[in-house]
Amino acid sequence: MAGPFAGLKVLELGRFIAVPVCGQMLAEGGADVVKVEDLDGDQTRHNGAILPFEGRQFFNKNRGKRSLCVDLHDRDALRAVQAIAAQADIVLANFRPGSAEKLGLDYESVRRSNPRIIYGENTAYGLEGPLAHLAGMDVAVQARTGLAHFSADGPEPFLNPMIDYSTAMLMATAGPTNRSMTTTRTQWLPGRNRVRCCLVGQVSFCSQWQSFRTPCRRSLLSLLPMYSIRAA
Repeated sequence: MAGPFAGLKVLELGRFIAVPVCGQMLAEGGADVVKVEDLDGDQTRHNGAILPFEGRQFFNKNRGKRSLCVDLHDRDALRAVQAIAAQADIVLANFRPGSAEKLGLDYESVRRSNPRIIYGENTAYGLEGPLAHLAGMDVAVQARTGLAHFSADGPEPFLNPMIDYSTAMLMATAGPTNRSMTTTRTQWLPGRNRVRCCLVGQVSFCSQWQSFRTPCRRSLLSLLPMYSIRAA
């Protein structure tokens, strides 16, 4: 039985958690997802290694996809990725602010070659406002918004990156997949197929789960140090 997203072509230009998890949801629903990685592979390939170049963190967020490892600073490689975007139904991206525009992979650039594209983009603090120029991750957003304070054992970040996962669910349901399932190609309107999600926008939702949190200090130590460490 075909999944609900069978036939959709998805280009994933994302790393870490939010966009890869969204891409995995689409892939598990039957979409053909092509994940673009650096030549050295996605960073999570090296976390919790099970096999050479294959880690638990990577398996957990990238099932069912095809991978394309390229150097986006190489003109030929970049043109190849742009050509995939021109044929895709959905593009998912979480570039640093300004990077997509430099590569010609932002919404406006992709729309010129593919007017009916559904473009889902994730940022830390949105596309407008005083923090829009900042890059950021789940843990940084928790710290800046005060969500990190709701810890059972003190002001430390939620070790389960709930902001990333809730953002992925929003992108996959309220965003590109919902629009693609309820709108025919002949009805798609240019400029209305852009789905914007930001990590800080999920703080109010995630704060509802604070009382259910169980601290686990070592769960993300393979990714980055986030606690005081006694050195002497």
